[in-house]
Amino acid sequence: MNKEKTPRAIKTETDLGQWTTYFYLDPKPDLTISAIRLSSKNGDYDRPEIQPAEQAFLATLFRQYPEKLQTWISSLKGLPRAHKEIIYKALWICNSEEGRKLLTSLPERSSSKAESEFLRRLTQKSPPDLLTMTITDPSHLDMLWAAFMASGDERYVKRIIRVLPWSEDERNRTKLMIGEMAAWSLASNVFQHEKVLEICQAEIQKSSPKVKRHLLRAIKTAEEKLKRQKAGKNSKK
Repeated sequence: MNKEKTPRAIKTETDLGQWTTYFYLDPKPDLTISAIRLSSKNGDYDRPEIQPAEQAFLATLFRQYPEKLQTWISSLKGLPRAHKEIIYKALWICNSEEGRKLLTSLPERSSSKAESEFLRRLTQKSPPDLLTMTITDPSHLDMLWAAFMASGDERYVKRIIRVLPWSEDERNRTKLMIGEMAAWSLASNVFQHEKVLEICQAEIQKSSPKVKRHLLRAIKTAEEKLKRQKAGKNSKK
């Protein structure tokens, strides 16, 4: 519904937000290094609440552009170790053949003993699969949205749609919270992304009455928000 163009260069937080949010519509993978460096500089990688989404977005890019992996990882020199670890976790979540080979080679190439140990521990664990992992935390929804924005893959949105009925489960507070967050985030992204609207419209035709009700509510919320936005613009003329 609400379309924006991605930037030609990433110099500001606004550029970074547009590049991330609409990457699947206008892919510019060559801006990845500048995006990582700005995220590091602005302290985004120091914020635990957005780290899962940051990792999921980069993991999806890493899987889509294996030929750029070596260059991207080599560009991390000079970043704080904690920030590099965020990127390494994304490489781990990526779990592509190229990603696994690169991750396995990094401990021997690192000049930091602590970093090498972190990488070795990482390679000994199995990474999550965003399409099959059990959703147990609202951050998992953030990861699914990030993966969608990086790829445009409707499967990530469908996973979020499946948990909408949880917003009615008052016996389980965790499920209730996740379901409510799924409903809110779906309405927000229907407003921002025409493709999410199309996915919801298609799912309405084959969903249970309960899911259908939530989908219709998300679309209505987005439409009302769009009307308010247009009314606000017209009032300024």
